[in-house]
Order: sequence, then C-alpha cells, then structure tokens
Amino acid sequence: MRLSFDGVTWGAEGEPVLGGVDLAVAAGELVVLVGRSGVGKSTVLRLAGGLTAPSGGRVRREARRVAMVFQEPRLLPWASALDNVALSLSALGLGRAAARARAAPWLARLGLSPRDLAKRPAALSGGMRARVAVARAFVIEPDLVLLDEPFAALDLALRRDLQAITRGLVTETGVAALFVTHDLPEAVRLADRLMVLDGRPARVVATLVQRPCETLADVWEAAAALSRRPELAAIAGDAAAPPRVSPR
Repeated sequence: MRLSFDGVTWGAEGEPVLGGVDLAVAAGELVVLVGRSGVGKSTVLRLAGGLTAPSGGRVRREARRVAMVFQEPRLLPWASALDNVALSLSALGLGRAAARARAAPWLARLGLSPRDLAKRPAALSGGMRARVAVARAFVIEPDLVLLDEPFAALDLALRRDLQAITRGLVTETGVAALFVTHDLPEAVRLADRLMVLDGRPARVVATLVQRPCETLADVWEAAAALSRRPELAAIAGDAAAPPRVSPR
C-alpha cells in the first residue's frame, strides 16, 4: 500500500475531529473520500501528506514523492505557467532548461496551447490554472497524489474534462491517488473505491468498490443510487437530478 491509516485520530483545541480513521490506497488506485463539508476530509489529506501529525494511530506512506493539488491552484503569481510547473522539477535538482523542456509537454497534454505557456496565472482562466496545478503534480512522477476538491470552482464541462484527464493519468502512471470531494457525481466518475467519512469525531462509515463511470448517463444513475444509501444521506443533496448547464 502506498498510503494507509490505522486508527488515526486528530483533534484541535481539545475538540476531536477524527476518531479512528482506517483507510488504504494502493498503487494504480484512485480512492475518493466523500463527506459533508467540515467533517474532516481536508484534515485527512493533510495527515496523508505529512503536513499534520496524528494525535493517535499511525499514518504510513510508502512513497518516494508525494504531490498535492488543492482547491485553489496556489500558483506562483510572478511565474509563467511553464515556470510554475518547471519549478517543481528544479526543486528536485533538475536544471532550468531541462525542467522547462520536461514541463512543456505536460502542459500541452493538459490542454494549454504554446501561447499560454508564457502567461502568468492572472492571465489564465480558472480552468487553465487548474490544468497547470494538475500538470505540476504529475510532472515530478509522484508515487502518491492527494487532491483536495481541485475542480470545485469550475463549471460542469470543465470539471468533466479534468476528471477524465485525472482518471486517465492515474491509470496510465500507476500512481496512488486520494481524491476528496462532497460531490457524488464526481465521486462515481473517478473512484475505484469510494469511502464515506462521517460522524463527530469522524470515521470511515462505508467503503464501496465500484468501476469508474464513463458516460454521463451512467454517472447520474450511479450517483442517484448512492444518494439513497443511508450513509450518504448527509451529502446526497440533489445528486439524483443532473444540474442545468448554462452555455459557456
């Protein structure tokens, strides 16, 4: 296993947040952690990435390199799209020219045109910034990728595109990926396994093995079925009905 939690607890200011979380993510697997807002999903990611220490239990990472993609892209505002990705490689000891040469094909693969590479983040659309963030994560050839609702601010069409790209990259590279969301259609589109975090303090209350959905009809059918499960009642919302998409 690239990542495992064994009875992990965590709290802040005397208040327990996580109350014995058990989970595991293997190489080549995309695990989606779903739960209502504020339940502790982002805390799980911080623990997984080593940004926070657990109060109890054990977090194990068998990963040489760990990459994170946040809800906000967190790009360096003074650097171009190309240099934002290349800097990840420079930090690993690659020279600037070699880093830029390796970064450029990744940005092209994520859908940026050659003229976009020199643009700073302020000149890029939200979708382009998200693409740069995904490229920056995968360019370092990580063993483990942690994604914290990275597409939540994008419109439906852009989200579907980036979901498909991310799913394909996990399959192709064999990376282990833990993806956090509270959106059921997104979860069923991506997940090999879907884990439900709930309670206070929070625990994993259900683990569902599934095949990632590809067609939009399959996505909504699977999301509607999940929305009827009692473990998902708190986050189901109106997942059973597809949203109205406005013209782009």
